[in-house]
Amino acid sequence: MASFNFVRLSEICNTEETALKFLQEHNIVHKERKCCKNYPMKLSFGVKIAWRCPSCKKNKGLRSDNWLESTRLPFLKIVRFIYWWSREMASVKFCQFELEIDDNTVVDWNNYLREVCAYVVMDCCVSKIGGEGLTVEIGECVFSPRKNYAGRVVPQQWIFGGICRETKEVFMVMIPDKSAEALCGVIREKVNEGSVIISDCWRGYMNSHDDDSFQQFTAKNKYYFVETSSGARNPKVRKAENGTHVQMPESYYLIEFLWREHIKKTKRDSFQAILEAIAQFMPPR
Repeated sequence: MASFNFVRLSEICNTEETALKFLQEHNIVHKERKCCKNYPMKLSFGVKIAWRCPSCKKNKGLRSDNWLESTRLPFLKIVRFIYWWSREMASVKFCQFELEIDDNTVVDWNNYLREVCAYVVMDCCVSKIGGEGLTVEIGECVFSPRKNYAGRVVPQQWIFGGICRETKEVFMVMIPDKSAEALCGVIREKVNEGSVIISDCWRGYMNSHDDDSFQQFTAKNKYYFVETSSGARNPKVRKAENGTHVQMPESYYLIEFLWREHIKKTKRDSFQAILEAIAQFMPPR
């Protein structure tokens, strides 16, 4: 697929019908459907676009059983929002003015796309990152997927993610809980020994009176830990030197950050990449 700028995209997608066709061509919504009696359905372009069966006269919504389930944003605005999000322009202020989307909808759609990013990064992870003389940043956040379009409610999950500053390799894993044991397991599994590991999250684990797993881990393993906040108590965790800071953002932005770093490393167009990711991880059922 060729790269798009907004002028070219606007030439291709300028109506609801052409935007729908664009989403179909990129395997985000169904290209064809069958009714409950297995008859082929046809798209009906009336007041409301829908799938209609000429034989049994039954209808199916265009958004049912695909990534757009339960959303209401017009197709044209969806395509344009995805484009501007991919170009890091999907702020609330920008989308309110340029796309005429309200602030709650902007937040929702940012989160929908970050959810896709999470699956991409978890799928692309190399076995381990970092190594002797290399610096690895790690961070944590809560991952809250929306209700699965198959009808399954997905519970919240803690996520640990990391990036090697020198190689730009990334990892991200879901864990059952936020505990020192879980953190140590992720480091052991995803980070090579000899790495300098930088994070803002050490303090919460080092100051735990109930679990000394982290302190035992740092004493027994060949990692070099740096914290950027104050209050380090473990001798193997040193305070960051002046000018050293964690570049990874906090909270849900962590997921998008790791995805964008992965895309930069692979030298892919961000718009193409997110469209392909939606089709791969959230295909129509």
